[in-house]
This record gives sequence, C-alpha cells and structure tokens, in this order.
Amino acid sequence: MAGIRVRSPETPGSIFSIIYIYGRIQKRHRSSCRKTCRCGYANTVTIQQTIVRYFCGLLLLFAPLILILAILIPLESRGSAFFVQPRVGENGKLFPFFKLRSMRKDAHLERAAVLGPTDDGILDRYRNDVRITRIGSFIRRWSIDELPQLLNVLLGHMSLIGPRPVLEEELHDLPVHGERVHLAKPGLTGLWQVSGRKEIHWEDRIDLDLEYVDTWSLGLDAKIAAKTVGAVLKGSGAY
Repeated sequence: MAGIRVRSPETPGSIFSIIYIYGRIQKRHRSSCRKTCRCGYANTVTIQQTIVRYFCGLLLLFAPLILILAILIPLESRGSAFFVQPRVGENGKLFPFFKLRSMRKDAHLERAAVLGPTDDGILDRYRNDVRITRIGSFIRRWSIDELPQLLNVLLGHMSLIGPRPVLEEELHDLPVHGERVHLAKPGLTGLWQVSGRKEIHWEDRIDLDLEYVDTWSLGLDAKIAAKTVGAVLKGSGAY
C-alpha cells in the first residue's frame, strides 16, 4: 500500500474527474472574462445536477426489482438481503462495496476454505462455489447483484467504468506495480467485465485493469459501455 501514489483529481479515470477538470478550466477562464465565468460555473453546476438526477433515476428505475429481491433473498437464506464488504478504492482507500447477497450468510468467512489461493485452479472453484444460493445464481448470471453499486457511484466511491475493486486480502497477490490499479476510481463495469469476468485468470485481470489506467480515454469508456450490455446478455464468467 505504501507504493500507491496520491492521485491528483485531474488524473482521468471517472466522469467526476472530467467534471472537475471542466470546472478548473472555467476557473482559469474566469480571470479574463467574468461574464463567461458565471456562465461556465452555471454550466458546471448544471452538469453535476444532471448526473446526480441520472443516477437517482436509475436507482428509482431498479428500486422495485431490488425491493422484490430484498424480500426473496432472506426467505431462501437467513440474513440480510444486502452484503456490504470493504473493498480497496481510489488511492488505496477502503470503501463499503454494496451488493445484493448471492451467497449464504457469513459466506465471506468461508472464502479461504472454499476458494483457496489465486492459482490456476481457482476458476474451477469459482464455477463450483457451494456458497452460492439458487437466487444468488440467478442474480449473478444477469449481474443483478451489482445494482446496489449505483449507490456507490452516487456517493463517489466508484465510477460507472473503471478497474474492478479488489479485496483487502487480495493486495498481497498483486504483481509488481499492480497497485497502480488504484490510481483510477473503481468501476461498475470495465475491461475485466467485458472480457469474460471470472473466466479471466487473476494476472490477466490485473493486466486489463492496468491497461485501462494507462490508456484511459473517453473513447475507451464508450467502447466498454457499448460492450457491457452484450457481456451481461452473454453471461460469460457470471458465476
């Protein structure tokens, strides 16, 4: 963790960073034209308000489905319908990662015993994970368990697109310079998700996340966003 550099807000990696950069540009322009400044500030606020309304709209759109599952999940497996887990985010800071619970209660305590180390055999152990419930298998297949992460995006923990956030106990498995994945805000979707998810080996997953950090562009984000729908419908690695 000591090797993680403090990431400047100007570093590209999320839509919120783009808004920040836009605001800074407008601030510099303000010194030469106060009238333009007022317009620029108003435009920045308008963009921010639009984004907040967009995510609130998505949450409201999926709220009935989340509510139904919040009732069904505890009926099959006792415990909360939601699972909150610490994940490593931007600049190596931990944040609460929200999901619909797809495993039996306290399944995270069995992770080491069921999955073991992140070696070549972990892909088979993922496919045969006995902790996953029947409802959990369904919501994982269609990525419905990820919907609560819209709240993570709204709260600023995550971006729509970015690297997959790792578990704290996975930090020691990162390759040399692998901590650079934390230079960008983690995403709801990303190169890993559209490339096969859990069918991708651990080292290849980190390479994909590093590729995103190193080659980020609005065009790359647009490409990933376009592929996400197809990846969800195909369901590769969604288990």
